[in-house]
Order: sequence, then C-alpha cells, then structure tokens
Amino acid sequence: MSRKSKKIVSLALTFSLLAALPTGAYVSADALESTAEYSFAEEAADAAADSMAEDAAVLPAADSLPADVESVAEAAEGPAFYPWLNSNILKIVTPDTAADLRDDFYLGVNRDWLSTAEPIPGYPYASSFVTLTDEINKKLLGLMTDKSLTSHDAQLLQSAYELFLDWDTRNELGADPLLPHVEAIEAISSLDELTEYLVSDEGIYYGDGFWSIGLGYDSADSSRYDLEINSLSLSLGDSAEYEQMTPNGQMTKQAHDAMVLWMLKKTGHSEEEAQALIDECYAFEEKLAPSVMTVAERTSPDAIEKSINPVTFEDLKEICTSYPLPAILEAANCADWELINLNEPAWLEKMNELYTEENLEGIKAYILTTYVGSYMSIVDEESFREYQRISRERTGASESLTDEMNAYNYAGAVLNTSLSKVFVEKYMTPEIREDIRSIIGEVIDTYRVMLGEEDWLSEETRAKAVEKLDHITVNAAYPDKWEDTESIEFAGKDDGGNLFELTEAISRYSIGLFDSKKNTTVDPEIWNFGVTDVNAYYNPADNSINIIAGILGSPFYSENMSVEEKLGGIGMVIGHEISHAFDTGGAQFDLNGNFANWWAPEDYSAFTERAQKLINYYNSIVPMEGISYSGDMVQGEAIADMGGIKCMLRIAKDIEGFDYEKFFRSFADVWKSAYTPEIEQMLIAQDTHPLDYLRVNVTCMQFPEFQETFGIQEGDGMYLAPEDRICVW
Repeated sequence: MSRKSKKIVSLALTFSLLAALPTGAYVSADALESTAEYSFAEEAADAAADSMAEDAAVLPAADSLPADVESVAEAAEGPAFYPWLNSNILKIVTPDTAADLRDDFYLGVNRDWLSTAEPIPGYPYASSFVTLTDEINKKLLGLMTDKSLTSHDAQLLQSAYELFLDWDTRNELGADPLLPHVEAIEAISSLDELTEYLVSDEGIYYGDGFWSIGLGYDSADSSRYDLEINSLSLSLGDSAEYEQMTPNGQMTKQAHDAMVLWMLKKTGHSEEEAQALIDECYAFEEKLAPSVMTVAERTSPDAIEKSINPVTFEDLKEICTSYPLPAILEAANCADWELINLNEPAWLEKMNELYTEENLEGIKAYILTTYVGSYMSIVDEESFREYQRISRERTGASESLTDEMNAYNYAGAVLNTSLSKVFVEKYMTPEIREDIRSIIGEVIDTYRVMLGEEDWLSEETRAKAVEKLDHITVNAAYPDKWEDTESIEFAGKDDGGNLFELTEAISRYSIGLFDSKKNTTVDPEIWNFGVTDVNAYYNPADNSINIIAGILGSPFYSENMSVEEKLGGIGMVIGHEISHAFDTGGAQFDLNGNFANWWAPEDYSAFTERAQKLINYYNSIVPMEGISYSGDMVQGEAIADMGGIKCMLRIAKDIEGFDYEKFFRSFADVWKSAYTPEIEQMLIAQDTHPLDYLRVNVTCMQFPEFQETFGIQEGDGMYLAPEDRICVW
C-alpha cells in the first residue's frame, strides 16, 4: 500500500532518492516493475507525491454538517454535500468532537486515536500503514549495520548504506561529477549536435527524461515480454496543469523550481541563468503537454485500450522523421525487440513535430533541468539538507527522516531485490505463507459462490468470470526464485567508492537485466517487484493476486488474530484485490492476462450502469471546502472495497458466533489515518482510491449486516436506504 509506505514520505518529492539513478533511458531495474494496473495501495499517490497543495482550505465546522446522509439520487442531482467531517486531516478532530457510530462510523471508531495522532518523525501523516512501514523499516535498518550478515546481498546493501552516509566524500565531490554532462548539454549548438548527443553513450545514460522505455507484457500474449515506449515526464506531473493550473500545480511548481534552481546554481549558473533555463523548460513543456495524457485520462477505464498500440521498428521510423527515437533505440541496443508497444502515439507524433531548431533551447533546458534536479539528494550535504527542507514544506511534515533512515531507504530503493531477499530470510516463514495461501483460497472459493448469486450476469459472462477466477495466480508473501544479483559490483566506502559510482553500477546492472529479457518469455516464478512494501495488488496482465510480505503485520495480519480481525484486515485486502479481476479494467483482460474483453455487451452495460450510480454519489461529496471530488477517478477502488467487504460477510455467514461488530471495527481501525492538509489535497487531486474516511463509511453503509449490527435507523448519518445503495457487486 504504497501511499502509506516509505515511497511518499521519505523518497519525498519531485526528485526522489530513486532519481539518483540515471533515468534517461532505462527503468531502475534492480526490481523490474510489473505492468500491474491495480494496487490496493495508492500507486497513483506516488504520482501525487509529485504534486503539492496550498495550505488547507477552511473546513466547515463539525456542528454545521448535516446529521443525515441524503439519498443517492438527491445527492447526485442536487448540490454537493458534506456527509461527514473529513476527519483524515491532522488536528481536525479533538477529544471533544462529537462522535456517534450511527452518524459517522469512521470517526466513532477512531476518534480517540485521531484526536491525539502525531506523525512519526519524518512522515507527513500518521496511519496504521505508516506505523507498520516504520516497524519494518526499523527492522531492516538494523540489518544495514549487522556485520554478522555475510551474504552478497547483505554486503551490497551495507555498502550502499555506508556510501550514502559518507558525507566527507560527498562533500568533497559536491556536484563536480555532474559538470561534464552539464557542459556537454550546454555545448550543443544545433539540432544535428543534439541528435549526436542523444545517440551517444552519454546521451543514453544521462539524456535524462527525454525518452523512456520499460519492460512490459505483450497485450496479445502475456507470456512474452515487450518493449514499452513511454511519454516523457512533465515537471508539473499532470499535463492538465499546463492548461489551467490548480493549487496543487502551483505548489508542485514551487517545489520543483526550488530544487532545480538550487542545483543549477550548484553547477555554476547564476540565479538569472538558472531561472531562464527553468522558463525555457516550461515553455517547451507547454507545447508538448496537450499531447500527453492527463491524470484523469490515465485513470479512465478506456486508458488501457488507448495505451495498447503495437508497433514495429519500421513503424517508428515512419513516425519519427525528425525526432531520432529509432537511432536512440539502436544505440541503446533496443532496435531488435520483436514486440514494441507505443503507449502514447500522440506524444511521439508531437515530439517529432517539436524536434526543430526553433525548439532547440527548450529541449536542452528540459534535459538539463531534469538531469541536475534528479541528483539533488545524492550530492553534498548542503544540497541534501535543502532537499529535505523543500520536502518538508512540500508535504507539511514537521521533521525529516534521520540520515540513517534515508540511507536505508536509498539502499533499499536501488537494491530492492537484495533487500527483499534479506528481509524474507530474516523475518518470513513457510507457515506464514501457507496461512496466507489458505485465506486466499477461501476468498477465491467465496467469490465463486458470489458470482453464482449475481442475478444481473448472464450465464455466458458468469462462466467466463468463474473460469478467470479459477486461473488466478496466487503470489503469497515471497517467491522461491529471485533475479540474480551476483553480478552487481561496486566499490564500498573503504575501497574509495562513492554514490555516483554506485548509481552507474546499478545502471549497468539494470541495463544488463533489461537486455536479458529481450524477446523472451516471462518466468512466472520470478516476481517483478520487491516484497518489503506494505502493499498488495491485483495484476491483470498475468491475472495474479499479490499479497506480499511487507503487509503481513498488524493491523492487517498476525497468526494470533481472531477470525474477525483477519477478515477485517488481510481478508478484506485479498477480497478487494480479487474484485479487480471483474471490474471495468479487469474485464479487458482474460484468464491468461491477455487483452480481450470477455464480457457479454449487455452485462458490461449493466455493470457500467451500476458503477455510474456509485460515480454520481462520490461526485456529490465535498471533502474540503471548494474542492470537488471525482467519482470517475475512484470508482474502481471503491467498487473493489465493497466487493471485498461483501466477500468477507459471505464468509462470515458460515462462521458460528461471528462477531460482526468486531469485524467492522477492525476494518475501520485498519484505515485510521491523519494527513497534513497538503497531503490530503494531493490525494483528492490524484489518488484513485477514496479518502480513508470515505472508504470506510461509504463501504460499510451498503450492507444490511452493518445497519443491523449498529442499529442504524433512518435519519442517522450512516443510514442509506436499500434502494439508494451503490454496491456494484
């Protein structure tokens, strides 16, 4: 659940510690990223971490909120409304805040915690997720200095950790290692020279952000890898910000510009020169942005189909009559990929149009500002402290993580497979994995029953849904097989190494690993992700459910939990993820993970009608004064939440003496969180998951078991008439 993990809080912002890797060409492939579309975590909030909100808008007073939730029909057609206090905002709840379970279940369960919640130092929020993440990180932090560990992976991690903390060497080097690349970019005086640079080894390694490729699964045959060509990253994150900048966009720009300005000055530019380069970069991006998908477009159900555009190398030559992408791919040893997918054709066509002498300075400014900014966290200590200051301001955090924790995060980011292996060896057992597999098996069996009870599905679609369910790949806790990390080598502190050399070593390994996948089939035994994050997800590209080791701690799971706590925690997580196999996105992939819509048209139409009712409801909610909410953006995750709870309640029917109150309270406890106003606004703007107080309250009120357990009556804030309920499944 990466929103609540270290990614958003410690690899903070526009230029994360991960960005210490050269990012011009290759994914950071110590752990090659999967093409998963759905994560129980807030993957979209990693992008939201690259957007900043202004100070909190004024919320209505708690006593001004309506006591009753309006009917869905009235809410959707009438004015926007505040069904509950947005109690996820730090300090908004006090010990005196009225909290009745029947009016606001989330607040009623969590008021005492919310009224005293304080972020762990270095984090801009408090939550069950961050508490578990912090516990795991502290365990792994201890491994960074445990010299009794002698494995190659442990030694790699410890060397990276020590190099990060080697302030003497970092201060001695400063930004000097960047200067040759800065000078090479600035020396470009013509389009021909720019092309020569981009196809050179230096351009392949350091032409930062101007082209991007990744490893994916072929949409027609998910057993084979393909080469994914992606659009470049924009400084403001969301291309919509270039048309009409939001408060989020304004603060994104403020943080981005502060980091880039600092690093340009660090590499010898005057403030006036630095600002001119930043302005040139934005001027170029403004021309390109209309051809790059917005965040809203990327989260739309039709985004999957739009992103599938198989091309040949010859096709790319026809598209790129000016922009030298084919030559770049040849120089990067990628021209002989048999399967290539172009995620955004409009972006590449626009890039080709803009690759002119007229735009030379803008292109150079983009490459230069992106390059120097990405190294802010690994140069000297003065720069790192400024990076931390901007990050704190960006997120509203009062403190930064300790240097030791930042060093651990860095080592784990660039050596994720090594970190995962060491973590599993130290803390996981076969018994835990088997318990999780057992729970997943029970959930799958229950979904089979649930699918049989959905009277709005035709027999044709139902049969295909059950077939897909029966073919789900179960990835529980950790794999038995890992990518080989033995070839990773770099000099440690005692041997005169430094962070710059480390990043180049990781890049070389990454490129070698990437090349090894070319024109090959997927090895299903190797997971394309690490296992230490507090996270779980469903991947439609291989029809797999992934409940990884990091999430297997309280409040989600422990071997000694009651059945109610397990179902309210890890059970609901599993049910949520499996639901994604049958939503508007999952419907576009078959039992093998191939792109193929297996729904009968009339069933899919019925599904979208049911989903629209949910969208209308969420569209009517105002989480913060003057800020609208997007039901379209959160529909998939909201549907999955409801499907997960429905599955758990179906399991509970067969458990004698099941304590429903304990179950619902456990569910609400899992989602307790309190964010700085800055982070909360980021989530509203870009997170595909409902805010935590909404995902508890809106989900629970759909079910008669909840209404009956807590004696909810018409007129109570948690009441929703049966005809107005929006549960899709």
